[in-house]
Amino acid sequence: MKISLRKANALQLLINEQINSPFVETVTVGKFDNPVEVVDQAADILLETVGQKFDLITVLYAIRGKVAAAGQVAGVADLLTTQALLSKREAFLRQLASTTSFAVTKEALDAQLADIKAADATGYRAKTFTVGLLKKETVEAFKKNMVTIRRQKQKVSDQLLNLNVKTEIELSDEEVSFLNKYEIL
Repeated sequence: MKISLRKANALQLLINEQINSPFVETVTVGKFDNPVEVVDQAADILLETVGQKFDLITVLYAIRGKVAAAGQVAGVADLLTTQALLSKREAFLRQLASTTSFAVTKEALDAQLADIKAADATGYRAKTFTVGLLKKETVEAFKKNMVTIRRQKQKVSDQLLNLNVKTEIELSDEEVSFLNKYEIL
C-alpha cells in the first residue's frame, strides 16, 4: 500500500497515541470473585496490550525510516534546513529592525560633545551621552530584507507541502495488517 509522506505523518501521530495510551497494571478483586480467574484474565489483557504496543512501536519506526529515506531522496531535509536558516535569519533581523535609536550626523555628535564640554564647567549636566549606531536607512533595509525572507519561507513551505503530498512510501502487507488490526488504518 502506498501512502504520501503527509498521510504517513498522520499515521505516526495515531500510532503514537495508541502507544502512549495508558494500560491497566492492577486489577481489583471483589469478595465474590474468583481471584485467580480475575487476575489471570487481567494479566492476559495486559500482556496482549503490551504485545500490541510493541507491534505498533515496530511499525512506527519502520514507517519513520521509510519517511526519512523518501524525504531525503525527495529533498525534504534540504528544504527543512533552508526553512530553519531563513527562520533564524528572520529572528536576527527582527531584533535589528526593532531599533528605535538611530545614528546621528557628525554635526549632531559634535554639537552634543560641545554641549557636554560647555556644561562640564558648571557641573550641571551629564558627562556622557548615548547615540544609536545604526542609520535609519540601514534599519529600513533590514525590514525590507525581512519581507524578502518571509516570501522565501512561504515558497519553501509550499515546496515542502508539495513534496509531502506527492512523495510516497510503500507499506508492507505486514505493516498494513498491524495497522488494520489495531484500527489505525
